[in-house]
Formats: sequence, C-alpha cells, structure tokens
Amino acid sequence: MPAAIALVAVGLSVLYFREPGGEFPATPSGIYAPLSGRVMSTRRVCKGPLGAPALRLRLRVSWFRGYALRAPVDGQVREPARPHVRGVGWLRTVSGADVVMVPKAGYAGRGSILRMSFGQRVGQARRVGLRRALRVVDVYVPTDSEVRAVVGTRTVAGRTVLASLS
Repeated sequence: MPAAIALVAVGLSVLYFREPGGEFPATPSGIYAPLSGRVMSTRRVCKGPLGAPALRLRLRVSWFRGYALRAPVDGQVREPARPHVRGVGWLRTVSGADVVMVPKAGYAGRGSILRMSFGQRVGQARRVGLRRALRVVDVYVPTDSEVRAVVGTRTVAGRTVLASLS
C-alpha cells in the first residue's frame, strides 16, 4: 500500500512540475501567454500597474499544464518606479511598448518566483520564472493592441498569442 501511495505522489509531481519542450513560434508583434491555463477576461482599465490606461488580460492557471512562467514579449526588464508594482514583470519592447505581468498568489500564500534582473534582455517565450502556488496572472498591454484572446480559450505557455502590438 505505501508503494502505491508513493507511486501516485510521484505521478502527480511529474504532472505538476513538467515543462513541455519543443520549439516556440516567433511573432515580432505578438504577446504570448506567460503560462498555460484559460483566459478569464479581457477588459480596458483606467489605471494599470504603470499608472496609465491599459488592456488587462486575466489568465487562470491550469494546475497540471507546465510549471514555468514565460516572457510574453521580447524586451528589456524595467525597474518599477513605484513601490506598489514590485514583484511584477515589466518588459519594454524595442518599439517602446510596455507589457506587464502581474502574478497573483493563490490559496497557499506566495505566488511566483520571477527570475529576471533589471536591465536584462529576455526573449519572447523564454522562461522567466516559476509559478508555484499561482492562481491568476494579469497581463497588461497597451490600449492600442489588437486582442486575439477570447474569454474561455485555453492557453499554452509561450505558444498562444493573446494580443498583437500595433
């Protein structure tokens, strides 16, 4: 009996901590899903995390579909100027567009671990952190972006295009 319980625990761990590999598509103006899950909502907000109007794309995390957080765009990691935006991933693209990931912790407390240094350049769909007990991620994009995500759509980290920069 203990062997069966251990086997089930190992199987669940493999499902939870797995990292799907393969090639990731590259679309210069595309904003990719930072994690696998489902699109919960797409809405315009008057004041995003950078203090300006933005489009917020909210994603609910799928528990058994990959453990890594991926960069939604190719860009440079920026340091937040205001204290309330700490713990988020702020990326500025070559064209000057700002895309911000805001991980929100789930029931177990701490949410994600972002492994990005300020000033670092990250590639589109590259691993930038771990999701841990994360339940929701908000992705803020410029208001002139073309939203391609439909509420209820399943996303695959680094492969599903949520929006396009104009």
